[in-house]
Amino acid sequence: MKPNVALFLCILCLFLSLKAFGSDGENGFFSFSGEARLRFEYDDNFTLKGYSPDKIDRLFLERIRLNFDFNFKEKGHLFIQFQDAHPFLTNFKEKDFKTSSPIKDSLDIRQLYYEVENIGGSILGIKAGRQQISYGDPRLFGPGNWGNTGKYSWDAFMVSLNGKDIKSDLWMGKYLLCRDDIFPDHPVKHFITFVNYNQIKNFPFRLDFFYALKHNTSGKIPGEIKDNGNLTSHSLGFKIECKNSDRADIGATFAFQFGKRSSDNIKAYGFNGKLGYTFNLPLKPKVGLKYTFGSGDSNPKDGCYETFDGIFGGADLYYGFMNLFFWSNIRDVEANFSMHPKENLSISFDFHRFFLASKVDGWYLPSLTPQSWDASGKSGSNLGNEYDLRISAKLKKGFSTITGISMLDPDDYIRNNFKNFKKAYWFYLQITYNFGIGGKK
Repeated sequence: MKPNVALFLCILCLFLSLKAFGSDGENGFFSFSGEARLRFEYDDNFTLKGYSPDKIDRLFLERIRLNFDFNFKEKGHLFIQFQDAHPFLTNFKEKDFKTSSPIKDSLDIRQLYYEVENIGGSILGIKAGRQQISYGDPRLFGPGNWGNTGKYSWDAFMVSLNGKDIKSDLWMGKYLLCRDDIFPDHPVKHFITFVNYNQIKNFPFRLDFFYALKHNTSGKIPGEIKDNGNLTSHSLGFKIECKNSDRADIGATFAFQFGKRSSDNIKAYGFNGKLGYTFNLPLKPKVGLKYTFGSGDSNPKDGCYETFDGIFGGADLYYGFMNLFFWSNIRDVEANFSMHPKENLSISFDFHRFFLASKVDGWYLPSLTPQSWDASGKSGSNLGNEYDLRISAKLKKGFSTITGISMLDPDDYIRNNFKNFKKAYWFYLQITYNFGIGGKK
């Protein structure tokens, strides 16, 4: 039933859009675009649910997004995005993802919002409805678009102030849960988010600062020393980045968290620093170093919760491509190398050395669920190394490909927590086709 309803709305939007396109010679009113993506993955000794020795999975993933944008000029614009996502070959079924599926969501409305900028010639703008929200560093607020259904889309109301010296967004909303049996997808219950994100302009460097509130009233948040309760978490932080050099890549991100988790006090923080340089040589080689720290809980029974939760960041490009680690109880020492043999071809190699920030806290996945946990701390903190090789190419007529292979080499912590520990391997091949018509000429 759900795909039929969505398909009808999609066809209706396409009909109205094409009619608008045909009636406007300049085509400034309407634009239509989309993306068709196919990806094959082979997972060896790990799965979508984490590190799993002796298990393999094969996935053939399909995702189609159709975008309809109606421009009413000074009165704003209406944007509609349909998404269809399906898995094939995989061992996982719909019942394996009780809350939200990362791989399946039959034709649904991923975005539907109305946006007006510079209202009445002022610096005020409004964006209301179902929308994707991300900023300069998706490590903090990211859509997680590598995932087949996309990690974050929001039902939100946003007010923007875009002045000469500062751009400030204030928004409140709930993120969506991807469910194949519901149309349209519903937002999470008992949970509200408020964010203020700011970018300072006219500095010789980029400076962003932000505040984020997570408020969960489900009464199901576990505490360390008492029964389950609610969550009120505040995150304050900033991002600073050099922008005066075409070759140097220098920046840092910091966030501090406080508030209440059930009866526990929250006291956590996260940091990322990066240093890179692109050489003026054939192939445009670039080398880089990064360090990421997300605090862990030093005592799981003292009533002070110290595990950094990564806010609403994406994980796809930051803590190893295999998505087995996240910005929680982690120390990630990273080295990068990339080159461009041709303008439309890039090759990158990343090395990660992972440690737990606290031996007595868990190893967390991007879902913020523990992969494993040794409260005694006897397993140590050395998780292992990950090696990622990726080749990206832009082909003709809207086609592009990404091919890669990754390996996780376990160290003491994994060896002590998994009897049949083994190296994990991941291979993937993705083909994407982007298309569109309309827009201003």
